[in-house]
Amino acid sequence: MSQPSWLIPRRTLLRGAVAALGLPLLECMRPLAASEPASAGKPPVRTLMLYFANGVPPDAWFPKKSGSQFDLPQCLAPLAPIRDEVLVFKGLKNPGVGSHENAHGYFTCLKSKPTTGADIAGGGVSMDQVMAKAVGQDTPLPSIEIGTEPPPFGDQKGYSAQYFHYMSWASPTEPMAREINPRALFERMFGAKDAQGRPLPSRPAADDRSLIDLALGEAKSLRPKLGTRDANKLDEYLEALRGVERRVEFSSRPDTRTWRPRTKPELVPPPLDPKTYGERLQLMLDLAVLALQTDTTRVITLLMTNEASDRSYSGLVPGLTVFGHHTCSHSEPKGYAAITTWQVAQFVKVCQKMRAIDEGGSSLLDNSMVTLGTAMLDGRSHNADHTPMLMAGRAGGTIAPGRYLPYPQGTTLSSLYLGMLRRMGVPAKSFAGATDELPALSGGDPPQEKPKEKPPESIKPSEPAKPGAKAAEPATPAAAKPPVTGKKP
Repeated sequence: MSQPSWLIPRRTLLRGAVAALGLPLLECMRPLAASEPASAGKPPVRTLMLYFANGVPPDAWFPKKSGSQFDLPQCLAPLAPIRDEVLVFKGLKNPGVGSHENAHGYFTCLKSKPTTGADIAGGGVSMDQVMAKAVGQDTPLPSIEIGTEPPPFGDQKGYSAQYFHYMSWASPTEPMAREINPRALFERMFGAKDAQGRPLPSRPAADDRSLIDLALGEAKSLRPKLGTRDANKLDEYLEALRGVERRVEFSSRPDTRTWRPRTKPELVPPPLDPKTYGERLQLMLDLAVLALQTDTTRVITLLMTNEASDRSYSGLVPGLTVFGHHTCSHSEPKGYAAITTWQVAQFVKVCQKMRAIDEGGSSLLDNSMVTLGTAMLDGRSHNADHTPMLMAGRAGGTIAPGRYLPYPQGTTLSSLYLGMLRRMGVPAKSFAGATDELPALSGGDPPQEKPKEKPPESIKPSEPAKPGAKAAEPATPAAAKPPVTGKKP
């Protein structure tokens, strides 16, 4: 059965001379023919993983009541508006992490090669890059890696400082560089693209024309094809995008309060002022949401700070007497808890934005997995027995949020990652030693005893199947719904 002539492809771009704006999911993009497969019109599942440094104060983090009636300790108090959208985990151990210098193993669950030279090796492919290799061909950008601080200098305990900044690994020896400049990230997402939707080289920094204005002509030609709701959604999207573009442009301007040598905007380093950091982080988070909303990518990792960062939160977090984050984690418990609470609040803002974005009867948050976590349990003792982790979203209906899930100590974090891989449509049989995904993600209670895991035979996670290959049957609980693949018909 042929599609109605007024339907437009999901990959439609608003093109200008140096701009190519992806569109949010519109009703005129969804297949309406009765013969279409049930999953054909479903939005894809997307993953956004936020990382913060220096662990958490355990007494102010973990609830005392499990299940759906869980309480909200100090650090989790900001979760109140999205309580029913979140899973709180306890008991997940990451054998790849033991202290600050091992935080690079947060997404690999594997230990690295100790070195202070250029021969860094992260142990294996990180779970976000396993996702990207499997579903990245469906989007203009396979994945996006975002940071807020430049790479650190100085080695620690026999480990290169690069291990504090790199957490995404395309191979055991190939880390993925993070984009820390909002302008460069905006250009990468919305700049000109080739016929396949891949980004073209960035335009010159001197070209300060608005990308949105350059693509408005294409938007006007599209408007007659849209119904009222789609037209309103397009207007809201373009207005939000214009607001982000203004903030990006402002963030790239050097501080004019004192004279400084003229510097190209893309070379301006991230300011260290705490207030500016808060604005920059919010801008990067908003860009991440836009990238998911427009299906520019389906896989994003974002480091709120580098590991072991001693960034000041003066002016951002009230009542601090010690301002550096790492310093607070060792010497000022009240300040440590207050900074952690602020970080959870940023996670909540992202989730609320995603919940407000409609995707035809479900929200962007419903169709995503959004995590917030840190490598260590307690930044004071560097304990890594429990990996603090929050997850929001429903992954297209395959996750049941709104619960606190305490697992037996020693349950592997890699089993959670395996479950996330499968919900992204990756037919992975194992990941970093885990062969069974974390139970109870789709409902029910966690097991009371630690599940038996096979020791990893190799430091490398399993490679995803080639595009088009038949997925292996996922070992999910009986009550679990089949994962949404995110594949296009």
